[in-house]
Amino acid sequence: MKRIVCVFVLFVLLVGGSAYAASPRRLNLREWSVLAYIVVDPNAWWAHISGAPNIPNPESILAAKVSRWGAEYDSVYAAQTVNYKTRAQRDSIAFTKH
Repeated sequence: MKRIVCVFVLFVLLVGGSAYAASPRRLNLREWSVLAYIVVDPNAWWAHISGAPNIPNPESILAAKVSRWGAEYDSVYAAQTVNYKTRAQRDSIAFTKH
């Protein structure tokens, strides 16, 4: 009985594990910074987009988002370098004020 269970567990780990998509690549600093300006958790957003079965090319979605928001991020960051806050930080401040 123990042998059957061990074989089954090994089978699930080997075969079942391959059914999951590979983890997404790490975001580079520019991508992470621009995403942090517009989403609360850039890594979670990227993992969600990369793992969504209905999105055939997540890299194009990422590139479009960085392209769309990059210039605004640059100008806001340049104007507020010392006081710049990510979306998560801004939301946290807004939440504590209420």
